[in-house]
Amino acid sequence: MTRRANDAPPSRETIRGVVVPAQWDSEYRVTGLLIACPGEREVRVGNLDAFPMLRLLERTEVVLTGTVEKDGFSETILIDRIQPVCGRTSRRRSCLHE
Repeated sequence: MTRRANDAPPSRETIRGVVVPAQWDSEYRVTGLLIACPGEREVRVGNLDAFPMLRLLERTEVVLTGTVEKDGFSETILIDRIQPVCGRTSRRRSCLHE
């Protein structure tokens, strides 16, 4: 991706949002995801192939850490770490509790 002069350089960030399907193949399998964050911010997942288990977390709130690249109004995260955020009823031990 070529960066324009007015685009910010990639930055390491931790973002929180809900995993939402954003792209499908001809057999309706999810091939792209985005993270819907507060304030109508949407960040596309750029390295989904490295984290295929993220597809299992559709409609789940997560905290992601990675490098965010901004291109005009769109943002893409290259994920390093995923942490699901769980509600009070969840029994997952690997979740962040509010």
